Amino acid sequence: MEQGSKGNKPRKAPQVDSAEHSSGSDSESPSVCDEEPPQKRARQSNFGESAPAPPSEPHISSTSDIHIPEGTPDDLLNQMLAFAASGTTGPCTSPGVTITDAVASAMAELRPPPPGVDASKWKTVMCMYWEKGSCGRGQDCAFAHGQDELAAGIRKQAETTRAGVAATTRMEFGGLDAGRVSRTFSIPDKLMGILVTDRIKNVLLETTGAFDAQFERAKKKVTILGTPAQAEKVGNLLQRVSTHCHWGVNEAKIHRLLRPLVGCTSARCTLSPMVPTLRQFTMNLSIGNSKLKIGTGDGNHLKVRGSLLSRAHAVLEFVPTRGVVYVIDTSTNGTFLNGKRLPEKASAKVVLWHGDELLLQDPAAPGQSGEFGYMVNLEIA
Repeated sequence: MEQGSKGNKPRKAPQVDSAEHSSGSDSESPSVCDEEPPQKRARQSNFGESAPAPPSEPHISSTSDIHIPEGTPDDLLNQMLAFAASGTTGPCTSPGVTITDAVASAMAELRPPPPGVDASKWKTVMCMYWEKGSCGRGQDCAFAHGQDELAAGIRKQAETTRAGVAATTRMEFGGLDAGRVSRTFSIPDKLMGILVTDRIKNVLLETTGAFDAQFERAKKKVTILGTPAQAEKVGNLLQRVSTHCHWGVNEAKIHRLLRPLVGCTSARCTLSPMVPTLRQFTMNLSIGNSKLKIGTGDGNHLKVRGSLLSRAHAVLEFVPTRGVVYVIDTSTNGTFLNGKRLPEKASAKVVLWHGDELLLQDPAAPGQSGEFGYMVNLEIA
């Protein structure tokens, strides 16, 4: 459809307007606290406007023909269109712009659009071919042939839009708070300094869909506003963070626990020895080869020797859906992460983080000289 004009730019009328223990995992490894995928939270404002009352029948002034000067500024044209849409009586007071009897006559003679043509745009833009004298569509042309017809089309559009607005009803948002609850959770001292940041707070809200979270440093508490399901999800996530951070805490680790890294397919694990009697070991873990086994037995990927070590001492397990590597103690005498003993006998698995110290013997045991274990280097992709 033709649009625009040779001298004037086409113009359209404005519109009126629990800790990861116990059961629930596969047969080979302990359970973890599974969470739903992150969900984006949706917010709405509490507002409402009463629809304007229908205007009185507009009056068209008897003045000179409507004229839009060459290069009319947008603000001036907008004033004219706003006047046409307002139903105000009397002439338009914008300089160089008046509404005439000719416009009223053009409105009365304005034909309805044929089927399939958008009525809201009928005769609201000047026909560039008519201005050149070459439009062959005649009265069936969707564009205006002359300033009077253009003004009539704009005025008709404004009245139609205004009538539609008058028929609207007030929007009610009073029930938005219905179903919301307020729940308060305690936070360990070691987590307060890291959790109480805008970045972590936003991740917590976006992941759970909760409406708001208010942290109280002095009371070591956080109050969550949201639905019961959202509040429960926040509680589960905070419990998950608190549990895993017992073996080491940093902001990057908390961020990953709250929002798992998706789309991971591999984890390169390098164990650097902390004592000369151990050797460095590197293994690439993947979806089909997700476990690194450590122990004195021949069936382990990393075979180690020690009087306090077990044949099957520990397992590192890559979980792609979580984007993390877990460590599981399967020994008799214990495996230690950052100086603290892991849950015994494969009763739970704990997130292993880049830079952690993985010790295969109790550093406080009699006769121990140094820390018998590895520094962990992880690259997850």
